[in-house]
Amino acid sequence: MTSKEATLLDYSEEGLALLSQISNAPLEGFATHAVDASINEFMKDAKNEVEKGHLYLLWHLINVEEVLEDVAENAIIDGAYDCGIDAYLVDISERRIRLFQSKFGEAHSIGAIDKFVNDVERFKKLEQSKIRRDELQYLWKHLHEKNMKIELVYVTDQNTDNYESDEVKIIGREQIYQTLWERIKKPAKGQKTSLRILKCLEHDNALCCIVSAFDYADFVEMNEHYVFESNIRKHLGGKGSINKRITKTLEENPHNFFEWNNGITITVDNYSMKNNQLGLEGAQIVNGAQTSKSILDRKKKTNNLDAEVLVTIIKTKDEKHQRNITKYRNSQNAIKGKDYVSLEDYHIAVHHMLGRIGYFYEHQQGSWLNLLSSEKAKFNGDELNGLVF
Repeated sequence: MTSKEATLLDYSEEGLALLSQISNAPLEGFATHAVDASINEFMKDAKNEVEKGHLYLLWHLINVEEVLEDVAENAIIDGAYDCGIDAYLVDISERRIRLFQSKFGEAHSIGAIDKFVNDVERFKKLEQSKIRRDELQYLWKHLHEKNMKIELVYVTDQNTDNYESDEVKIIGREQIYQTLWERIKKPAKGQKTSLRILKCLEHDNALCCIVSAFDYADFVEMNEHYVFESNIRKHLGGKGSINKRITKTLEENPHNFFEWNNGITITVDNYSMKNNQLGLEGAQIVNGAQTSKSILDRKKKTNNLDAEVLVTIIKTKDEKHQRNITKYRNSQNAIKGKDYVSLEDYHIAVHHMLGRIGYFYEHQQGSWLNLLSSEKAKFNGDELNGLVF
């Protein structure tokens, strides 16, 4: 598979707008390396390519198809006499069966996609008595039920160069980025969370709340998989002086934490309040990632988290307004001018463009630091004076 070359479209607002329409690659600021890091962490114990392929498919079923881990494990049937089908999911209520074929690394090819389609056709034509595995006999029976919709899904960790087929859904790395970005940017309707508060003042579309640090840690832990993604930068790994001071205050002066800390800002699509419980929809931490992570880390180490924190909730569905909130609310940790524009399309386009040719462009402070060593090894060049080239 050849990498897509950069073009002049990458360097202008008009070009980027066109690219966003013709490409599946998300340009909105979603940290694709976070997905890569999640995959690598999930697969870190794999001893060979076969185990990597198995774990990649398991990761996909859990994180992209959103099935429970035990369901995902039971769905995988790859192995001897699998008839070219690596996994299947049966949804009786929707009268739908999804058949999966997964190819990891160099095993992926356009021919493998075509072979998957042909293998499924051959499987459907088999006599049930000649199928050697019980779970495949069960699948064969469902495939021949009336009004059962069959969907073929080909999964790979490679880029698929926008290969399209009417017979099979292709999900390569770029499609995964796009799917997860859309899920984060626009949470599914009805996806809500809650936050318990001690006191609250409401003004226009904003709430200023005093929150127990312990309760806030529970909120972060429950929503950590999406709640940080619109933040101007990632948590800086506890290495900066601000992080150390936050941790030290939580450990040594928890009763002063409310007065010494700037607090946290969260934007939401909507909120509701009943007694001391806030219902939040589409919550995104746009300022206070370091404070949030430090509080959560402290809670994981000890149950003695006797502190309070100021949390500001702002209701807005306007992306430009959210960016302005992010820009003007961020003042800790010596933020430089370049950080304020880190979410702008130009820098995001540069990040993707350089990534295609093996270089990492850090457009969000802390993103390189938080990469796994195995991820860093994929990039060329050297770190010079704290900068990545």
